[in-house]
Order: sequence, then C-alpha cells, then structure tokens
Amino acid sequence: MQNLFRPQTVVKYRRPHVNSGALYTCALCDILLESLAHAFRHIRDKRHKKKAKEKLEQVMLIEIRPPGPQQASAVTTALEAEVAQHGLSDEDVELRRCVVAAMQDLLLSVLPEIRLRLYGSSCTKFGFTDSDVNIDIQYPQHMHQPDVLLLVKETLSMCSLFVDVEADFHARVPVVLCKDRNSGLICKVSAGNENAFQTTAYLAALCTAEPLVLPLVLGLRRWARLCTIDRSEEGGLPPYVFALMVIYFLQQRKVSILPTYLKQEIREFSLSRLSDFHLTRVEDGYLHWAYTPSSKESPQESKSPSATGRVSLTLHGSRPPVEVGLLWVEMLRFYSLEFNMAENVICVRTAVVLSREMKDWPKKRIAVEGEEPFAFVV
Repeated sequence: MQNLFRPQTVVKYRRPHVNSGALYTCALCDILLESLAHAFRHIRDKRHKKKAKEKLEQVMLIEIRPPGPQQASAVTTALEAEVAQHGLSDEDVELRRCVVAAMQDLLLSVLPEIRLRLYGSSCTKFGFTDSDVNIDIQYPQHMHQPDVLLLVKETLSMCSLFVDVEADFHARVPVVLCKDRNSGLICKVSAGNENAFQTTAYLAALCTAEPLVLPLVLGLRRWARLCTIDRSEEGGLPPYVFALMVIYFLQQRKVSILPTYLKQEIREFSLSRLSDFHLTRVEDGYLHWAYTPSSKESPQESKSPSATGRVSLTLHGSRPPVEVGLLWVEMLRFYSLEFNMAENVICVRTAVVLSREMKDWPKKRIAVEGEEPFAFVV
C-alpha cells in the first residue's frame, strides 16, 4: 500500500463517484481502477510511468527559482558568444548581396524585366554563417511563375558561376536550388514570394528597433539546431517560426517588451473580424494594416467600410532595463510551463490567445508553427 501512495508516483487515488465497480481512480491518467491489484499493475504501466515522469519534471521546473543577477549575466555572456561565433557578420551579409548581384546580372540577359531581392535570415541576421541564401524574383504581371523558374533553372545550369542546379517545383513554395561556386553557399530562388519578403522586412525592422530580439532568436535557433528540430523538410519547424516565438513571448510577458498590433483601440477590430485584417507593409518604424470586410458578415456588420491604418513597431516610452539572459530563462519557462503548444497558436498580430480551432488548423499540424504575419498580404 505504501508503494501505491508513495509521492514518487505523483499520483493520487480516491474512491470514484461514478462506476460503483471501481475502487480507485488514477488522477494523473484519469482512468478507473477496479481493484488494488489493478492499481498496482497500472503504476507499472509504461504510459503511467511516462506521465509521472513528465509531472515530476513539471513540478521541478515550477519550483526552480528565477536566476539572480550573476546567473542572468552569465547566460547573457553565453548568448553573446553564440551570436559572435555562429551569427552573420556585416561581411557575411555583404557576401550574400554580392551573390544576388552576380545572379541578377546573369539572369537579366534572358529576363530583362525581372529584379532579384534578398530575403530571409540574410537580411535579418537571424541565420548562421552556413544558412541558405534566399532569393526572390520580382517579375511583371504578363509573365507566369512556372515559366520564370524554368528559364532561371535553364540559365543557371549553363553558367559556371553556379553548380549543382536543381528544381523543386512540388514544394509549398517552388524553388530553384544551386550552389555559388566561389562561396559555397546554397541559393534558393523563388519567384513572387511576397509574403516571405514582407515578413523579412518586418523582422529586420524589429531587430533594428529592439536589440534584445537578435540574441534571443539566434540562441533559440542554435538550440533548435542542436536538437535537430529546425529541419522543416523533415517535419521540423521553419526558421522564421523561432523569430515569431521570441516576438510572441516578448509581447505576452508580464512587463511587455514589444506591442501587439491589432487591438480594441482600432474601431473596426474585433476577434471575429481578425481574418479580415491584413498586415501590408513596414515603413518608417510603423506596421501598416488594412481592413476589408468579408462577404460572410451579416448585413449590419458589412456596413463597416474598408479601412487602413498603422501602428508602431515598438513600445513608446522608457522601460526598466532587463538582462537578455533573464529573458532567455523566462522564455524557456513560458514555453515549457505556460503556453499550451498542443492547443494554441502563436499569433503576433493580436494579444488574444488563439486556439487551433479558431484558426481551423488540423490536429496534426504543429500549433507552435505560428501564423505568418503577412500570410494574407494585400
């Protein structure tokens, strides 16, 4: 009997109010147990042991005291070392710009109306020295994406500056892949990828305006790489999600570091209309939005006219200084104990915690994948 009720099992048994045939119930697994022998078998079950272990870990994490000043400072030093060792320097970014310029000079000979632009971690500095070079092609309306990418693949294949040219036209975002011979960098070339470009502009502007963002994002990406959960092609998380996780934490923190953007102060805004609000661009420290009423609204609601506006990227006014090492520990605690990854969705547009059902996301989709801020750019 002592083994059954010992604290190490992190489980409590009580006589249930329903099912008169059961003598006990496992409060941890929420199942009924018909006899003492059944209860002993249950605590030896692998699934119960797994839940008991997880419960013990949760209790241990809850009881850990916040880091002191010296501990927070040590974590800050470690994060800064990771940024210095693995992050992109100004020279690394300039090298990537040169790769894009060389590719544009080549492609203009066959596609004179296009323009190449760099996006992704090469612009935000959220990547590593060996991260891919993300390139997007802007093309005129009379051209079509498949034709552009096919011609790009053909042209790159005949040039000695780029090797290992191949295409992945079945990906969510079709791309042409190649390697720059001189630098050894892998290039991923897409066409008309406006959402990713606008998201990059938003993240880059935020990183410039709030210096605390960069070490937290790069630290989280480094941790994800060590845990091998950053490979989206293998079912992991895409790189931009780690930036959204940091931003979301800084928004949800008790003393916020960053603001949310769609709020009740906006006259047209309500949670039921969230899908009708779209972030459009970042300009001069402001995030611009547009509201377009959907045809699904009731006649009374649909009378609201379309509207546009802007909100500041960062919070105005001064705030108490905070150690980046302390924020790192708080962020780990937030996602370990406070944020329900199984049910909720990361959304940096609004302060309201969105459930998976509200976003109509399927159960198999990883809720922490996050909502792209410019997924509905207009």
